[in-house]
Amino acid sequence: MVNVAGQNHNFYYFKYDTNAIIPKNILWTTLFTVLYSGVHMKNIALFAILFLTVVAGCARKSPEPIAVRIPSRPIDYQNEIKSLLDKRCAVCHSCYNSPCQLKLSSYEGVDRGASKRPVYNATRMTTMGPTRLFVDAHSIEEWRKKNFHTVTESKAADGLNNSLMLQILDHKMKNPAVTGEYRLEANDLTCSETSIELDGYLFKHPNRGMPFGFPPLEKDEFEADCRVAGTGC
Repeated sequence: MVNVAGQNHNFYYFKYDTNAIIPKNILWTTLFTVLYSGVHMKNIALFAILFLTVVAGCARKSPEPIAVRIPSRPIDYQNEIKSLLDKRCAVCHSCYNSPCQLKLSSYEGVDRGASKRPVYNATRMTTMGPTRLFVDAHSIEEWRKKNFHTVTESKAADGLNNSLMLQILDHKMKNPAVTGEYRLEANDLTCSETSIELDGYLFKHPNRGMPFGFPPLEKDEFEADCRVAGTGC
């Protein structure tokens, strides 16, 4: 089933297993072709085939992995990484209600990752179990059972990295303009769980790389974050 997820001035956004960007002119041309020829069952079937073909052709793909190098020495998290996270990330990602519940004030929080489940949800009819770091789960396996996903794990080949953390930081470095409105509790923020999902979101909102609403990381800061993901840049 294809669900309309939103739109801007030039594109419609559809969700069909992955984000798909449908240019308006293609969508309306397809609709006009079907309606002009008369609404019959065979035309409806033709429209369905054409529409799904357009969706498949416009589906978002995973962004290119980032070239990295494996550190040749052990990384001192406390001295090399934590100071950067405290300086550039923890201002937003340090509380229990951090965006995506991604708590970057400790290594355990980085390792736990993020969750799509909102802490505040006025439509929720039942209580949500607490997700307090160090309290409500004590291993990565337990956090995964609570629907937390990794932001540092890469599935790319050696010498490359496609972790969510590096991708969203790299995107901000390539799109540094701070434009538009920035609200931490905005309803249309994302807690992407896959690279494809993240790429679709950033295509729609190119000014929402991380740090959110702030200047991008400097090169040496980005290299330090690469080491958070177990690589170097």
